[in-house]
Amino acid sequence: MPRRVAALCAIALAAPSVGCPARHRAADREPSGERYGIYRGTYAAPDEEPRRFRVLLYAAVPDRLHAEVLPPLGGPKLILDGGGGQLAVTLPGREESWAGPASGEELGRVLGFPLTLRDLVAAVIEGTPLAGDVGMTRLPPAGGELPRVFELRFEGRRLRLDLERRRTTRGSAATMGTGAPPPGTDVRPLHELGLEIGPLGLSEG
Repeated sequence: MPRRVAALCAIALAAPSVGCPARHRAADREPSGERYGIYRGTYAAPDEEPRRFRVLLYAAVPDRLHAEVLPPLGGPKLILDGGGGQLAVTLPGREESWAGPASGEELGRVLGFPLTLRDLVAAVIEGTPLAGDVGMTRLPPAGGELPRVFELRFEGRRLRLDLERRRTTRGSAATMGTGAPPPGTDVRPLHELGLEIGPLGLSEG
C-alpha cells in the first residue's frame, strides 16, 4: 500500500464516519465513542482574499486536539494532532510530518495565532479566556463540548469556525489527540517546521 494511502487510511480509522452517508448512519446509531465536529471555516488576513475550507475537529482537555483542514475539493491539506505535550503537523499531499514537544511556537506558525496547545484546547472546549493579544469569540461562551461558533483574532487575522454537525466515533477516540503523526509519512523534528506551508496549509502547493 502506498505511504500516502496508508496515512489517509489511518485518518479514516480515527474518524470513520466522515465522507460516507452509510457510515454516518452507522455512527449515529453507535451509543459508545466520543464526539467530534465538522465545521465550515474561514481564514482572513490583511490584503488577502478570505480562504474557505472545512475542518474535522476533536478536542479534549487538557491538551488533546485533532484537526483536519479540508479545502473545497480534495483530501486534507493539513492534519494537526496534539496530546500529552506532543504535537504533530502533517501535510498529506507531501507525505511529510513534523513531530515533537509542543512548545507553543509551532501553533503560531501553523495557525497564525500565538497560542499554546493547552490554551487552545481550553478555549475551544471550556471557553477559557486567552491571555495576551489574541481575541476570541465562543458560542456558547462556556460549555464542556465543542462550540457552535469559535473565532480567533490577532493582528488583522481572523479564523472563524461554524459548526455544521456533530458526529460520534464508533469507539474510543484513542487514535486522535496523541501527538503522533500518521504512519507512512516522512517525519522530521517539529522545530524544523518552517513557514512555507502557509496558514492552515491552505497556501501549500
